[in-house]
Amino acid sequence: MFFYLTLILLTGCASTKKLYIVTTVEISHNVEPYWIKEQGSNVVVGMGEDQSREIAYQNALREIKIQIGEEIGVELSLTRSNKKTESDYSLTESSEVNVDVAVEAILCDVSSHISGHYWEHCRVQTGRKSFNDFYRYYIKADITPDFIDALRNLTLIENKKRLDQYQKHLDKAYQLLSGQNSVKYSEALYEYVQALGSAGVLLRGRELNIRKTLNEIKIILSRLSLETVSDYSEVRPERHYGEYQVQYNGIPAEGVLVSFKLEKGQGRIDRTVVSDKNGIVLCEIEMESMLKDNRLSAQVDLDELITQLKALQIPVVSAATYDIRDQNSKRKEIQTFTTMAKEARVEAGSLQIFNVTHDYNQIFRRVRNLNCRFFLEELNGRSVSFNNYKALVICNYGSGIPLLSSKTSCCSKHGEYHFSQPLKLPYEERKVYLLKQMETIAMLINDLKANHEWRIKNIEIELTLYGEDDAGNELSVVTSSGMIPWKNLFEK
Repeated sequence: MFFYLTLILLTGCASTKKLYIVTTVEISHNVEPYWIKEQGSNVVVGMGEDQSREIAYQNALREIKIQIGEEIGVELSLTRSNKKTESDYSLTESSEVNVDVAVEAILCDVSSHISGHYWEHCRVQTGRKSFNDFYRYYIKADITPDFIDALRNLTLIENKKRLDQYQKHLDKAYQLLSGQNSVKYSEALYEYVQALGSAGVLLRGRELNIRKTLNEIKIILSRLSLETVSDYSEVRPERHYGEYQVQYNGIPAEGVLVSFKLEKGQGRIDRTVVSDKNGIVLCEIEMESMLKDNRLSAQVDLDELITQLKALQIPVVSAATYDIRDQNSKRKEIQTFTTMAKEARVEAGSLQIFNVTHDYNQIFRRVRNLNCRFFLEELNGRSVSFNNYKALVICNYGSGIPLLSSKTSCCSKHGEYHFSQPLKLPYEERKVYLLKQMETIAMLINDLKANHEWRIKNIEIELTLYGEDDAGNELSVVTSSGMIPWKNLFEK
């Protein structure tokens, strides 16, 4: 049966409108059925279009299923996409509808309720000599209230199965976050992602459960903190160690990925570290430059979580990942650490006095000269140079009152003396120093002896060495002989 009906279709913007002529060249019945425009009770009509009549029929049948799904309260997991490809000579249009697999199973009996068919073969004139054909298919289905009730019961059973699976994942997440000494944070987040996946296929209450789970994820992210435990810098080679603890509500969190970045300074750095069972992450940086102001940032890395959420392909969840990323970017802690300003650490051994020579040609014996020996050890990776020192002699009387020696005319105004050659101490090395012909100390001893010959019992010699390390830090080191008997200096 051929029937010609011509329609004029205008498309395009106001400035460049194109004229398309749609003509009905064939219909399946003599007249258009009344139920297309006047649908009675217990009747559902679906319409589908496609260049293939069979596919147009399937689209019309799918449209009926969608309407029934809405009637029984099923939140259909469907997407619609209408595509138009337009040129000067042709116009093509296609429509695609995808429905949840479980919904298809529930609505499998709809085909048996079909009671009417009608289709039209249409032609679109897209140019002077170009045409495009397509089919418009109508289907009528008789759907009674009893049939709707039966489908509604099937939906409740299927939804309960999915809801139980959803709650199972949430319960597991709560358990992983309820530890007293440590929580398995990353495993809990994984269970939340699985719960979202289960909520995404619920037939009822899907939107509510998805938003509820997303809110819980945001809350547990806000309860995560990154605390500095310690930081330490070495200087040979230039290394910095930053130790942090990831905490959830004050409890160590295990399995959390933390990313590090040098905001200021240059060096090789541990980019990402996973927290251990005590929530500890350790970042090691090998510095390429010695600076007084290096800046290290550390933050919880949620890229893996965001990737998992996007993989669910749930529009509401994908939109929420932007809020999660913004929330995480604000939770950054900046630490400033110093490498160049770190002072050398030098340990000194006891001062040994030996090779004491005397002058016996006078009534009172005097110390002519003596030698000193001690060792220094550098512990912090810097080389040190000592250029001057301060000598201090302390004598002890029978009453226990210590007297300090007076300053001699040959010392500086600060009482300091210069080494003839600087004492060099390489980094991380232990070295013994021998100081010969220490006339300055002998002069201090003789000054005390001249004034307190008969009362001195013990004497102590102390040297304070002054220098600087290779970073320009000034430092002083003290070495002492301890209290020794006065007469020991004059034994032959």
